[in-house]
Amino acid sequence: ISVFTGTEGTKVSLSGKSPDVLHIATHGYYFTPDEAQEVELVKGYKDAMMLSGLIMSGSNVSANEISRLDLSATQLVVLSACQSGVGRATSEGLYGLQRAFKQAGVHTLVMTLWNIDDNVTQQFMAKFYERLVATSWDKHRAFREARSFIAAKYPDSPNLWACFVMID
Repeated sequence: ISVFTGTEGTKVSLSGKSPDVLHIATHGYYFTPDEAQEVELVKGYKDAMMLSGLIMSGSNVSANEISRLDLSATQLVVLSACQSGVGRATSEGLYGLQRAFKQAGVHTLVMTLWNIDDNVTQQFMAKFYERLVATSWDKHRAFREARSFIAAKYPDSPNLWACFVMID
């Protein structure tokens, strides 16, 4: 197991051996081409793979850069980051982090569709990994049970649990 925290969580830390599970807890971003004109980070870009990415220590990593990684042995990527499942919808699918990680070879992703509450995210992730171990790494069952746990805890706030999605 390799753990990179704080300033160790760099773009370079992603370019090593393809792990079985990759959990990235950071901030994600996606901008439309119009929004990009107001944001220095992505100003001038039109390609959705350059308009989405993850904020890492030292420098950010775009979806385009992620798509060129070799993550073919990675069974599961968990993006504990706001809006990590957002992108530009086309007739060929969604362009953004989802496409990037799939092009890199990842089998399954856990992502979010909008801004998420840090406390609820921590609860969801703790339950998800607890259930992963308890179900002998049945990632789909663990995901369903973690989402159900959050939904039962916050029944009047679907925005707190419906933001989590699993993509194969």
